[in-house]
Amino acid sequence: MQTRELRAASLNSDIKRRGLDVPLYNDFSLHYMEDESSTGSIPLSAHVHLGSTRPVFVLEEIDHLLESVECTLDSIIITFNSHRDMQVAWETLLPHSTFVLITSHWSCNDDGSRLPFLVREAHYDDEQCTIELSIDSIGWNDGFHSLKMDFGRDGRQQYTPRPHRHLEKRSFLSAVSKKLAAATSTIPSVSLSSIQVSSTTVLTPTTNILFPTLPSTEQPTATSIVQNVGFQLLNTQVLPSNNSVAADVEGLAIPPGLSVTCVNCTTAGSLELLTGSFVLGSNNATSNGTDDIVRFIEDGYVSLTATNLFAHIELSTTWLAAQVGHTFTINLATIPLQPFSIPDIAVLGPLFNPRLLIAVDAGMDLTFNYGFEITVPNNSTAVASIGNITTSSITGFQDTKVSMLPFQATVGNLALNLSATLQPEVLVGISFLNGMGGNAGAGVFLELPQLAMEIAPAMGTNEKCEPITNVSLVNDVLGLFGKLTHLVPDVELAGGFVAQATLGPHGLLGGAHQTAYTPLATTFALPTACLAFDAHKSTYVPVSELAATTTTKSAAASTTSVGAASMVRNPFTKKGSGFFGMQAVVVMLGVPVAAYWTS
Repeated sequence: MQTRELRAASLNSDIKRRGLDVPLYNDFSLHYMEDESSTGSIPLSAHVHLGSTRPVFVLEEIDHLLESVECTLDSIIITFNSHRDMQVAWETLLPHSTFVLITSHWSCNDDGSRLPFLVREAHYDDEQCTIELSIDSIGWNDGFHSLKMDFGRDGRQQYTPRPHRHLEKRSFLSAVSKKLAAATSTIPSVSLSSIQVSSTTVLTPTTNILFPTLPSTEQPTATSIVQNVGFQLLNTQVLPSNNSVAADVEGLAIPPGLSVTCVNCTTAGSLELLTGSFVLGSNNATSNGTDDIVRFIEDGYVSLTATNLFAHIELSTTWLAAQVGHTFTINLATIPLQPFSIPDIAVLGPLFNPRLLIAVDAGMDLTFNYGFEITVPNNSTAVASIGNITTSSITGFQDTKVSMLPFQATVGNLALNLSATLQPEVLVGISFLNGMGGNAGAGVFLELPQLAMEIAPAMGTNEKCEPITNVSLVNDVLGLFGKLTHLVPDVELAGGFVAQATLGPHGLLGGAHQTAYTPLATTFALPTACLAFDAHKSTYVPVSELAATTTTKSAAASTTSVGAASMVRNPFTKKGSGFFGMQAVVVMLGVPVAAYWTS
């Protein structure tokens, strides 16, 4: 799956405020946005706020003063529109021994991206109206002591994508050659202190939960961030799994004869990575003389929103009595959701995994069908916090509607307990600064729902499986419907989070650190069911349906059978006519004989 890329952009309001000065910053923001043509709604945007102990020169902020920009491996030549503009820039830069330059220009970096450079020496050419900067390429983690990234959809702001075109209007190579050959003393220069940039090695995170692997080199695609999480398995065995289903069972060997089949396991709807924010910081104790090294993730969160999320889980299970007490976890599917990136700064990759947890307590080997449907309210949201997981929250999911599908088995007079749980999980892997600023993971785990059902013979009840003390009525129920079976379902909805932060290569600690938190756990009962077993068809039938069928058949038999009699109101008599009251119609040998009597 290809990565969707947010590209360098400028706030229109910032462009309008640009003047004739050359600003330097210690704290500033860079903006990124998705291609507006790829979405029919408000485009996704991101703001990256950076802090540095060195002055920072964001070159794009003086584009309106420039004629061209040319980058080579170790230098950048900036040509100004006028001598005055060049002089202002030179006077601004001259007092600083070193500074950081950020480019977003053709020949300096890829389209849509920005890069930081450490400037170690500068010269200006009054004749050519240029400033040449000798540079070292540095990473975002080495040039700044703090980084905060926020992303989301903000319809209040208007952006302009950074253009990526060749602005050169003259031969820079020949200009540089002339300048170097002349080496005239009339061209003043200043040597700036050089900074040794240490080499670093990316640490491979060690995790308990495997978060999505994040791509780094694929080209962006133009698709919406709203992701379809639909899948369907029809008449597919998932325990033991066959080769066509990406399912497995954790921790237990599957004995022969034990099986679970998805008669119809379907999910539909979408999840959107709606907003997020991450804060990266430094640790002065190991900074080797400089504070400008981003070391680890200090805080952060991601927010996921569900739209039209629905699931129909209909299972056929063959269970062995010997497996009492075992719970089997079945991975139904793995659905990668499209990642997005801010070039060289961050990559976020979501993954959707729907799982089933099955457990049965039965005193016999049997085969039965059961299941449930769920509908999640729109705009249900889960906010997963990385810095302090106890601030994570879930809203809307607790109002999920759950309905039980009809239970069926081929054996009467059952006594068993079963549990079936749909446990969708959304895992978001995050990598910062090409792995040099640390990695993080945020996971949302939902039980939607955990359906627990007690199935037992109904003893001493009426036709609704309600206990009664009238022995005569109990016997009547037994005579009409036989032994009844009572289904008592309970539902639990739960939601929890797991967060992981992996320190970057400069951090004091290595490895990944995971924490977990469960803010949602609610239970409620579903309507019970009272079933009668039809031995001829080997199926269970709701007593209410069986009672209605029995009544209908009895009524039909009483009006059509030979020798049967029914009482009807005399349609021909009226009060006071002398012939009113009841009429008995007797059918004998197919010939109706009417006998009337009056009151």
